[in-house]
Amino acid sequence: MKKKGDIQNAQKWDSSSRRLLYEQTVRYAAAVCSRYISGDEDVKDVLQETYVTIFSKLDESSFKNKDALLSWIGRIAMSKSIDHLRRQKKELIAFPGDLPDDLPDEEPDVSKVSQSEILAAIRSLPDGYRTVLNMYVFERMSHKEIAKTLGITEGTSASQFHRAKVALAEALKKRRDEKQ
Repeated sequence: MKKKGDIQNAQKWDSSSRRLLYEQTVRYAAAVCSRYISGDEDVKDVLQETYVTIFSKLDESSFKNKDALLSWIGRIAMSKSIDHLRRQKKELIAFPGDLPDDLPDEEPDVSKVSQSEILAAIRSLPDGYRTVLNMYVFERMSHKEIAKTLGITEGTSASQFHRAKVALAEALKKRRDEKQ
């Protein structure tokens, strides 16, 4: 929303202001959902749930600025995405057997890789890796916060993040090698 008045009008159930709010924020919310959920149809479903929640709680909330509003929308999108994974009976924490326990501490090489390729590589990660990676990197949550949110230990969160980085580095390397 461009002006504080627009947000206030949306909070008062003004339909054109709500439509404007949706149009100005849907790409951001879709990007958040897409980082957590790999299927496009599932992303659309979660996005719809996200906006139902946003519009049902909008009049109860206050925002200092557009960044605060976007942060709130992002948290709702993240929460709805995690709820969706849980409903799908997805195992949020995974320990695939194809990764050894003594993993190198390697940062993924993202030089010369487009954002769409990075997103595709993130979406290809197992649900647990992808969830913890997103919460740690994009939501800037601590392992303690992630653990509390997902009902796991801090050590499990840290382990999943470490494994996610390794798997992401391997996926990006594979994509880079395929290009050459």
